[in-house]
Amino acid sequence: MMNKKDCKIIQDLLPSYSDGITSQETNNYIEDHLKNCAECKNILKNMNKEIEPNETIDQAKELKYLRSFKNRRNFMVVLSIILTICLCVGVLLVRIPLNPDRFNVEWMYMENNELNIYLNTNYSNIVVTGEVESNEEKKEIVIKVKGGIPNGISGGNYGINANIDIDENTENIYIEGAFGKRKLIWSKNMNIMTKEEWERWYIEEYIPEQLEKTQGIYYEDIKGKKQWIATPEWNLIYEKIFKE
Repeated sequence: MMNKKDCKIIQDLLPSYSDGITSQETNNYIEDHLKNCAECKNILKNMNKEIEPNETIDQAKELKYLRSFKNRRNFMVVLSIILTICLCVGVLLVRIPLNPDRFNVEWMYMENNELNIYLNTNYSNIVVTGEVESNEEKKEIVIKVKGGIPNGISGGNYGINANIDIDENTENIYIEGAFGKRKLIWSKNMNIMTKEEWERWYIEEYIPEQLEKTQGIYYEDIKGKKQWIATPEWNLIYEKIFKE
């Protein structure tokens, strides 16, 4: 028969023994006792049964949390990619509201019943487009301008060429920007150039004036390759073609 005092000591040590924090000497003492004590042996067995399920539950909870965290992280990565793509597409498709007061007529001339207009603007790094609308009698014609993001980092089309058919009913032509704001650019009583007058003005006045404002001009050769000619060389070409 085992000494109850020894059983009490062993039972006090069993939790530490079960957790593996007792010394080897204590382990030997406990294990020698358990060989001959069914009561303490059963206590240890029941103690392990209580601990193992809890550990399993804790591990399951931890794995579930890790899987949930991983799924959330993957979801956020996918969501970020989708939002980035949508943002890029949105930037390319976005239309920028334009103020018609920032557009001016660079030139205008009449050829038969077609009015040719070139509008420039001080907007930069946007692509400017326009749509011509009129009522049934063509009494009022409107060029509706819109702006968009260029396909490149910089650059864009900063002006609009418009060829508009007019007749005896046409009285006014407007440029219209954001929120229906309009600017009058042509009226029936305006005195404008003919095509012949415009060509003479373009060659004799416009080109020389533009050449004075720039250091040179890029152009594409017959192979589609960009070439650069400095302004002094352009002046020589201009003089050779138009002045001699």
